[in-house]
Amino acid sequence: MIADQKVVINNNSVKVGSPSLQIELVKRLIECKSKVRYNESALPLFFNKYLRHYPISEVEFIENKTSNSFVVSENWDAVNMAA
Repeated sequence: MIADQKVVINNNSVKVGSPSLQIELVKRLIECKSKVRYNESALPLFFNKYLRHYPISEVEFIENKTSNSFVVSENWDAVNMAA
């Protein structure tokens, strides 16, 4: 809870009932994501830099166990030159 608003934050999104609070938190989350490596979570930096300044309660961190380093490469309309 931030300022009596239920807030759900993960590494890629912010959900809150107040549009103005959501916009501010999303901007700050994007800033934090730009300062960490692609395979690191921005949540620790986000909390330490911004969230600790809010009157918050009931904080729970949930780590997503997905692999961020998985890349799929597809070649659409590729011509097979070996034939």
